[in-house]
Amino acid sequence: MRWEQRLAQQAPQGSPPALDRSDVTLEGDEVYTRVGENLPPAASEGWTLHFIERQSRYWITAQAGKKQIQLFEQGTQSAWNWAKPAQFIR
Repeated sequence: MRWEQRLAQQAPQGSPPALDRSDVTLEGDEVYTRVGENLPPAASEGWTLHFIERQSRYWITAQAGKKQIQLFEQGTQSAWNWAKPAQFIR
């Protein structure tokens, strides 16, 4: 999970801010990590939630941690903060 957290911290450095008067379409997804043994998703401790902008494919944010509501709240809030300057958000 430390590797996922280190990678997630790099996401903001790879995405320019959303432009005023532009349209953005956000896509979010979560992935889990299988380390050591092949566990089902519900038993996995390592999760990464990430958001990208569809057209540009910019990686907006990534949050790594245990699958808890706080992980999803942080990721969604980060994506919203990135997209707020845009005129239209999908």
